[in-house]
Amino acid sequence: MKRTKIIFIIIVFFTITSNSNILFAKNKKHLYHKYDGKINTPNIFLDFYNNINSSILIQDKNCISHGSDFYNDTNLSVLGKVNNKTDFFISKKLKHPEQYEEQNYYLFDLAYLKHKLNDKFNLIIGKQPIPLGSTESSNSDDEKSDTYIYSDLYKIKTHPIGIDFVFLPVKNHKFQLQIANNININRKDGSTIPTLGGTINWNWKKDLMENKWSYSIFKENEKNKFWKLLALGSKLNLKPIIVEGNYIFSEEDIEKNGELTNILQNYHDKIPSTKFGTYILKLKYNFSPKWNVFAKGSYEIGIYKNKEKVMQDDQEHVLLKSNQLFKKSYTYGGGIEFFPSNENLSVNLAYQNRIDNYPIYKKENKNEHFILLGMNYRMKIK
Repeated sequence: MKRTKIIFIIIVFFTITSNSNILFAKNKKHLYHKYDGKINTPNIFLDFYNNINSSILIQDKNCISHGSDFYNDTNLSVLGKVNNKTDFFISKKLKHPEQYEEQNYYLFDLAYLKHKLNDKFNLIIGKQPIPLGSTESSNSDDEKSDTYIYSDLYKIKTHPIGIDFVFLPVKNHKFQLQIANNININRKDGSTIPTLGGTINWNWKKDLMENKWSYSIFKENEKNKFWKLLALGSKLNLKPIIVEGNYIFSEEDIEKNGELTNILQNYHDKIPSTKFGTYILKLKYNFSPKWNVFAKGSYEIGIYKNKEKVMQDDQEHVLLKSNQLFKKSYTYGGGIEFFPSNENLSVNLAYQNRIDNYPIYKKENKNEHFILLGMNYRMKIK
């Protein structure tokens, strides 16, 4: 009876928010699915992500309220076994056509096979996540979903197609080497341009410490242009308190998120090269089996990688010097998460304040406040 009521509430909430705007989509994590292990009997799950959010932006001493928005997302996931050594996983977002952001080329969000070669080697082939390091990048089977992650880590919006070699040398140590296509968007006509990329990842645990480290390099669609990403994360599990620390360094010959490009568009149409360094600290307190509270802060700096020049009055002027600081960003916030019946249903309330300062372009400074009330639910259909 309780399960029927929960499903009814979720369906009603999902129906009400079916035409919502996507504001916090990039801030959610994928839930972890547990499989019962039976061959020829795949498990099917529906994951519902719903929230009501409100934001206020203060820019150049002007206060702009964006009001309240509804957001929903539904994932259909199927996982099972082909045989005793081969598993498969398929995931598809169920959205309205006007909300579906990706090209028609992408039939599934995730679709891959995992084959066990022996006790120490696995092989993953297909459309799969990039095995990025840091505690911000993925869930594990012993961790409940969090309300917020560092969204700027995911500068590739689509999962690549590739091959992943997994090596398990000893207990609690895992190495991954992934070779995959890096999908670039042509900024002139919006078309997709596939190139290659590679990631090496090392996950390991010892006593109360868990570490997720990775280094990635992706080829851009221009000659001798690359994107390099170092992601280091450590988690200290002092139950009921968990402490997470992360450092993320992104070196971009072609800026990925377009933030600086938009600021410079009044001077020239060249896409700048940038470097970003980000520090993240998070504290989580599980004061009850059904309750979590967390506090989180981050500090990020952005640096011009190369000298930028512009023409003014028929003369060439240096707009920005090499390795010059152009951005400082501060983020802090916290929230509370409640699991009313079991780990498949959670309700969360969170607040976040993000301050972006641009030392040269004062008018671009931003101070944005977010308030989020959300609900996540995983329903097993079969």
